[in-house]
Amino acid sequence: MKLLKCTALSALRQDRGWSVEPVASALLGAGGVKNIHLVSMQPGTIRGNHVHERQSEWVVTFGGRCLAAALDAQGRREERVFGPDELVLIEIPPGVPHAFKNTGREVGYLLALCSEPYIEENSDRKEVRVL
Repeated sequence: MKLLKCTALSALRQDRGWSVEPVASALLGAGGVKNIHLVSMQPGTIRGNHVHERQSEWVVTFGGRCLAAALDAQGRREERVFGPDELVLIEIPPGVPHAFKNTGREVGYLLALCSEPYIEENSDRKEVRVL
């Protein structure tokens, strides 16, 4: 089962920190990304627990230990844990229920890039309990 397609990001790491290009320029230039948002997660909290019918989503976790989870059509859960310094682009296709949990002791962050613009009253997001 491979619901969460994970691609390691090539980061420039220096003494002062790291720099990374989270999504390929070709995807941005082709108009594949229509919404970018950054959210924080306090320790022990969960983000997501939903599914998108039309939208593809690409997520980078950083700053804290994070559990990513997704459900297949039979309700079986796939999980993967990312460390605070692990820079990975997680691709979530339409129709895959997903959630993220901060399992660390520090505030964590999710950078989300979406194929659809965010419009609250016309959202294709439906709540699904993943975690």
